[in-house]
Amino acid sequence: MNSISILLASLLCTGSPLLADASQNDVNVIVQQDSRYRLGSEVVAQLRADYEAGVYDEFLSDMDRAYQQANDDEQLEGLVEIRKTNGEYTVSLKELTAGFEQIQAEKNQALLKAAAGDNNSLFAVKIRSVATPLPDAVREATIALSELRHMGPGMGKNNDENQLIAIDLASHYKEIHLDSLAARGQDVENRRDKHLILEMQRMDLMKQASVNFEDKQLKSIIESAVSDNDLRLAKIYDSSDLNDLARGRTTPASAVEERVAGIVADAHAKFADLNRDLLFKSVEPAR
Repeated sequence: MNSISILLASLLCTGSPLLADASQNDVNVIVQQDSRYRLGSEVVAQLRADYEAGVYDEFLSDMDRAYQQANDDEQLEGLVEIRKTNGEYTVSLKELTAGFEQIQAEKNQALLKAAAGDNNSLFAVKIRSVATPLPDAVREATIALSELRHMGPGMGKNNDENQLIAIDLASHYKEIHLDSLAARGQDVENRRDKHLILEMQRMDLMKQASVNFEDKQLKSIIESAVSDNDLRLAKIYDSSDLNDLARGRTTPASAVEERVAGIVADAHAKFADLNRDLLFKSVEPAR
């Protein structure tokens, strides 16, 4: 349950639809630079250009080899079991997502209020990036694809979905492997950027696989997810900066940043409460 919740929180990054127009209109301004932050949209645009130019080919090949070695050595069983276990909870993804979206809407209203009156600081633009919702089709496709994260090989409804599960499993392993390298003391340069590169690869592989899909619904889901994937990745990047403030990894440098840290920390607490409540509900014996 917890890993599904973390995945949803990172994938959705949606704001309140009621606030979309105002926040989107304010993004197109001259932004005052801040050496402590980079805008997610600029980071992702550069990463996309580098990814397509082959700058990360060696890194991706290393990750592919690590996954293949783990698969050959039968070291994926633990990860597969974790994914299957997460899928055994009786709480529906719809119920979980509804709770997340309510918390997100409340958080983003508070964030935009905190940034009100600041039209051109980089941090204010970052706040509006986080608070602006994804297009509905992209959001719904993202939620649908998040279900793959609690499936093991062969658990799909058809061969098309099984192909997506295989791609997602490989990506899941690579994400964990990348973090494990840093945990073991290796110097992993630009690890945050490389996680975004892995996500670009995951979606590109799904897009390539979907070309020959017989399942039209799955094909449509992939098309929607890919259509604004870089927008979603930019939101993930910007959200990460706000999360660092909330967790004390970055020290607030202004009253606005302090307010934002509190708002995001409060949302984290609500996410944790939602996880706990739904987890307890899922394991209660039937009466």
